[in-house]
Amino acid sequence: MADKTEQKLIRVRYENLQSGDVILTTTRQTLSKLIRKVTNSDISHAMVCVAGGSVMDSTAEGVHARNVLRLVFHADCAVHVLRAEPPLSTEEVAAVVTYARSQNGARYTKVGAVQSIVGVGKVGAKQFCSRLVAQAYRHAGVQLVDDADYCHPGELLTTKRLVEVPDMLCEATDAYVRASEEEGDLTQQMRAAINEILNEARKLDSSIEHFDDLNRHLLAHPENDGKLCDILENSGYLSLWQVELNGSPWYSLVTMRALPQEQVDVYAAQLLSDDDLGPNRFILNRGGYMALTTHTALRYFGRMLDLNERLAALHATRVRVAREYLVERGLLEPEEKLPPLPHTKKWFEALRHWDPKQAALTEYVLSAEGTHNCCTICGDTPAGDFRAPDGGEAGGPGSYRLCDDCARIQRSMYDTVLIPWPKE
Repeated sequence: MADKTEQKLIRVRYENLQSGDVILTTTRQTLSKLIRKVTNSDISHAMVCVAGGSVMDSTAEGVHARNVLRLVFHADCAVHVLRAEPPLSTEEVAAVVTYARSQNGARYTKVGAVQSIVGVGKVGAKQFCSRLVAQAYRHAGVQLVDDADYCHPGELLTTKRLVEVPDMLCEATDAYVRASEEEGDLTQQMRAAINEILNEARKLDSSIEHFDDLNRHLLAHPENDGKLCDILENSGYLSLWQVELNGSPWYSLVTMRALPQEQVDVYAAQLLSDDDLGPNRFILNRGGYMALTTHTALRYFGRMLDLNERLAALHATRVRVAREYLVERGLLEPEEKLPPLPHTKKWFEALRHWDPKQAALTEYVLSAEGTHNCCTICGDTPAGDFRAPDGGEAGGPGSYRLCDDCARIQRSMYDTVLIPWPKE
C-alpha cells in the first residue's frame, strides 16, 4: 500500500497570488526526474501568474492559460512560489502579463528545452516553460537570468531577483479537489479552440506561431480573409463567451452570495487589484482590431472587433458586480468613480486604447480649433461636459465634451444617455 504522505495532495494558495508571481513545480514523471537530475534542481517546470486565478505556461499543448484552482500536486513534489524583490512596478507587472499573453498558442519546443540545459541552440519563435517566464520579465526590463532565451527552471529558482513567498502552499482536501473538478474548466475549451485555429491556419502559413501572428498573416495575405473567418467560426472560439456567461456566478450579486464567502472575497479583491493594472486585454485588443478593421475592412478583423467589444463589456460587468459585492460586505468604501475629464491626457489615453480612429479625429479637431474647450466631435463652441451612466466601464473614457447639436444627435441617433458633469 502506498504511503499516505505520498498520496496527499497540495495546492497553491491562489488567494495570495499576485500577477507576475512565478510558480515552479515538478511531477513524478520520468522526464521531470531527468530534468531535475541534469539541472541539479528540485523543480522541472515554470509558469507565470497573469491574474489572480490564472497562469500562463508552455507545455506539450503549447503556451496557454490555466486555472490555478485546478493545479494540485503530490505532497512529495517540490512547489515554489516566487515574487520579484524589489517588487515590480505596476507598469512592469503589466508588461510581464502582456508578453506572456502575447505568446498564446505558441508551440512547445522540446529541442529548445534540451538546448537550454546544454547551453547551445538557435532562438526561434517556439516556446518552453522557463524561456516564456524569463522573456516575459525581460520584456518588462527585468533580467532574471544571464540568457532569457536559453535557461532552465532551476536557474529561475536561484536568481537573486526573485524570492520565495512564504506560506503559499496548503493541503488540497478531497472537498477542494471535487469542487475544482465539478467546476467547468473554460481554459481547457479555450486551449482546444485556439490550437484548432492555429493548426488550421498553419496549413496556410507554416510561420504562424501564436495567435497574434494571424493578424500579421492576414495583412500580408488578405485573400485568406474568408478562410480564416471559416476557421474561426468552426472552432467555436467566437461563442465561448456564452459558455462562460452561462456557467459563471460572477455576473450577479445573487449567485455570488450563494457561494462560500471566503472564496468570493478573494475572487472580488483579486479582480479589482488586477483591473487597477491598467486597460485590460479586451480593451487593448478592441482598439487594435478597430484600427485594423478601419484600415483593411477585412471580415476577420471585424469579427474579432465584435468579440473583444463584447468581452470588454462582460469584464466590466464582472468588475462592477465585484465592487458592489465588496461594498455590501463592508470590505470596500462606496464611491462614485468619475471618468476622466474630457480632453485631458488621461482621457485621450483611454480613448486611444478604445477607439484610436476617434482619438486621432478629436486631436485633429482640437488642433484645428486651437482650443480644448470645444466639442469633441465637431469643434464647435460652446460645449458642455457629460458622462455615461456606467462611467465608461466597458472601455473608452466614458465622458464627452459636446455642443448642443452633437449632444442631441448622440441622444437621438445613438440612444446615448448623457449625464451632465457634476458642478464643483
